[in-house]
Order: sequence, then structure tokens, then C-alpha cells
Amino acid sequence: MAEFSGFWTTGGATGDQQAVGYTQAQWSTACAILAAASGFEGVAPGYGNELAATDAGGGDIEIDTGGAVVDGKWYDSTSAVTVNIPTPAAGNERIDRIVARCTWAGFIVRITRIAGIAAPIPVAPAITQTSGAIYDIALWQARITDGGVIALTDERTWAGAKVDGVTLQSVAGVLSIADDGVDTAQLADNAVTSDKIANNAVTSDKIAGSAVTSDKIANNAVTSDKIANNAVTSDKIAGSAVTSDKIADNAVTSDKIASNAVTPAKIANRTREVFIPVDSGDAGFIGDQRGIHLPKDVETQVYGHGIIPRDFAMNAELVPVICKPSATSGAGLSTILECLCVLAGNSEEYDTHTKSTIYYPQETPLDTITFLAALPLPNAATGDTLGIVFKRRGNTDSSDATFYLRGFILRYTADS
Repeated sequence: MAEFSGFWTTGGATGDQQAVGYTQAQWSTACAILAAASGFEGVAPGYGNELAATDAGGGDIEIDTGGAVVDGKWYDSTSAVTVNIPTPAAGNERIDRIVARCTWAGFIVRITRIAGIAAPIPVAPAITQTSGAIYDIALWQARITDGGVIALTDERTWAGAKVDGVTLQSVAGVLSIADDGVDTAQLADNAVTSDKIANNAVTSDKIAGSAVTSDKIANNAVTSDKIANNAVTSDKIAGSAVTSDKIADNAVTSDKIASNAVTPAKIANRTREVFIPVDSGDAGFIGDQRGIHLPKDVETQVYGHGIIPRDFAMNAELVPVICKPSATSGAGLSTILECLCVLAGNSEEYDTHTKSTIYYPQETPLDTITFLAALPLPNAATGDTLGIVFKRRGNTDSSDATFYLRGFILRYTADS
């Protein structure tokens, strides 16, 4: 028999009543379920397959084997129970609830579907909990679309502590938290205060990878005597989690940090900027406090040179810095500026890697320093030499005013 429940008044033949009495096998089943279920009601943890649900296709779901306690009655299911979820009309969805229902008048506990109401935005139907009459415990929600797609949501509650060996463990009959059992989702914000942690209690194997995020630690909670030597390894710290206000003064000493634990990903802001000036140009080029002159009516070309720094890690880009004219030559007029970068390492040709772009800045607002859009340098590598050619096409643009080049900003992400 796939589904069975008890204990009911004997001497009848309705539902799961027994004509004379319960067999020793039925008593054994009841004891096994009740032994797994220390609470008043819910699914018996570790018994059978715990009434797990799967989408069986064709509009059906299957509730796997398991046991439960429902309104003081034990329930046993020894094979999967198929529940059909009808498809709603076009434009609607529906949420049904799958429950274990105890019906006192029928002397049974059975897997039951409570049908919801189809709607564009459906809501789950209510369950009934009238003790001694009809009593439900929620197992699953099944949300079905007008295309017959079913999404299952677990609503099971456990009639006892669910010892999964991951979060909780039982060793020699003692219930405790397993190593790595507490991750960030199970800690309330600011729950870990200094007086909650015994000295040297926080060892590496007690913390799940990336579990310690910034909002889980009260200010000044992490003092030196709370951390065992070498406990803070790289995989224990979420990116950017260690902010200044989370660490007490002088708490982080050398022996508290494992070798190679502080990787670049653990440092919140590693952006660096290096200014590269203009160092040469066409014959007769001049400059003033605004920058190197880029005059009208002629094509002017200037140069800068630099190197990709030794602390470079990634994301190199070049930002030309210009100054707008001091007077406009007409409404809405603009110039044409071109930037070409060439990169090469030792023993490579000078233009092994090239990258260029064109800008069209307007004359206004006047006398304004402007950072032009960054030019990415995707092939940059540590130690590469950098050559920059910056050109104004004054003989073809619409502006008759002088623009100025201040220089270049090399921006990158450093390795520390």
C-alpha cells in the first residue's frame, strides 16, 4: 500500500481503519516515523525520501516516499504519489498547493492538491488547519503557466531537527554545528560581536569560503586575540569585505595572516594613474599654461612616451587631456583630434600593438579642461614601452580657434 496513516479507532473499514488492530509491521513503521519526528507536526527528516517533489512531465508532479506527522497522526508513503497539475487558460497562471491532509471523518492522511485560482498574477490558496476535522501541512507549491511549465517551491517544515551533516551534525548523540556549517546567509547583520567569540576560536576550518562579508561583522569586533595564527586565508574573505572600520587598531599582525592570503582581489580599490607629458612635436610647436598649442588651419602632430608600470595587472587605458579654446570662432563648431598608441616590449618592433581613436570636441565651454574618452589598451603588458601620437586635423575641421593639449593620463588596475 503506497499511503497509510494511523492510529485510528479500530473496528471499522473506512479509510485506514483496521478491523481488529494494527500489525507489528504497522507499529514498527509508526515508531520509525515518530522517532524521526520530535516535533508536533511536519515531515519526518531522514525517513524515506522526505516527500521530495519532482516534475514528472506531461503536467504531472511526483511526491516521493517519506513520512510525516499531521494533527497527531503518523503518515507513511512507500512509493511515489503522482499529482496532476492542470494547465490554466491562455494568459493566466495558477499556484496550487500540495499538502498532506488529515481527514478525521475518513480516517486517512493523504497527499492532496489544493487548486488555486487562475489569474495573470496568481496567489497561492490557503490551507485548512482544523484539528480533529481536516488538517493540512504544506509540502510544495506548484506554479504552472499557460504553456504547462511547472515551477516547484519547497514549503516543507520538519518535525524535528534535520541533521544533514552539512549544517548540523550528530556525533556520539550530541547535536552540533558542522565545520563550514555557518555561511553568510545564516548570520544576521552585526551578529558576530567581540564578546561572542572565544579567544582563538576562529580557525580556518570553521569559516566557509567568502562567508565573512563586511555587513556580518560589528565595528571593532575583530581583535588580534580573536583570530588564530594563519586562520585568515584568501578564500575566507569576500572581495572588498575588509574595510577600515571592521578592524580594531593593531589587530592585524603579521602572524595572523597566512602566506599569500592578501591577493589583489581582496583589495577594494587598486586603480592607479600616471601622467605622461608631451615631449616633442612638429617643428615650432609651442605651449603655455593652457597646454601645447594645436592651432587652426594646419595639421599639428605631437608626441608622448612612457612605459607600462611594473605594478600593472590589467585594464590599461589612455586618457588625453585637452583645454578648450579661450574664444569661440562660431556656434557649434568643433575640431578633429586623433590619438594613436603603439606598444612594444623588449626586442619587439616599436608598433607591435596599435590602438587609435578619433575625437570631435566642440569649442565650448571655453577655457575648460576636458578629459577625453579613455582609449583602451587591451594588449598592454608590464614593462611595455608606450609611444603616443596626438594630432589635430586643423586643416579639415570646422573650428578656427586654437585648442590645447595638456598631456595624457595612463590609467590601470595595479596588482597591489
